[in-house]
Amino acid sequence: MKSLADVLKEISIDESEMYCVYGLLHPGTEELRYVGKTKVRQLRRRLNTHVSETLRGNNSHTHKNRWIMKMHRENKKPVMVILSGFFASETAVYEEEKRLIAKYQNLTNATKGGEGLSGHVFSAEHKNKISKALKKRVRSPEHGANISKAKLGSKMSLGSIEKTRRGNTGKKRTPEQRKAISVRKKLWWAETIFDNLTKTCMTRKEQFGCRQKHNKYGTGRKLTEEHKQKISEANKASWKKRKQENK
Repeated sequence: MKSLADVLKEISIDESEMYCVYGLLHPGTEELRYVGKTKVRQLRRRLNTHVSETLRGNNSHTHKNRWIMKMHRENKKPVMVILSGFFASETAVYEEEKRLIAKYQNLTNATKGGEGLSGHVFSAEHKNKISKALKKRVRSPEHGANISKAKLGSKMSLGSIEKTRRGNTGKKRTPEQRKAISVRKKLWWAETIFDNLTKTCMTRKEQFGCRQKHNKYGTGRKLTEEHKQKISEANKASWKKRKQENK
């Protein structure tokens, strides 16, 4: 079995689009308790989904979710490992999932495997119903803060970056999308903020103009050693004062 971190370090961009069979282990005993399948590039998201849907109370009656909730009360989280991979077709990964579920004992899987909505094409009516239901969902400020905290400092894998690049290459936005982006940008530039350099309030556009003038004024200038020393002392005094104010 390969750990999730080791797999994500070794995979290529092409392998990230293939399928694999993963397992969820107990962090203490390392006992295998669940077997599932997904695309390689979605492994981290799949693990987070297992945990988040349990904490939200979705399907809380299932054996797997009760097992995850029990670990959560002990401040523990399941460990994801790769059991088998990589597969180019969903048919192959379905068969491998069923084989491994039959092989291991004491699993929390509710079925024998091989099911799922992978590759299923929803009708336009079904898509519309899902869209309307999702638009009605409103996140609480606490929920938004938790999502922000969880994503803070996280980095996209090379496979995800490459897929995003491919998806955006040659993409043409509609006039409505361009107008919406333009409006958001204008509002952003017009927002009033406090400028630490001038110690005054100004719009982002005014701040950008000040920075350009400042950079243009200093381009090509050669400072004497005495001048450099004065700037250094002034910066140190400014930082010292700022630290004291923040205490």
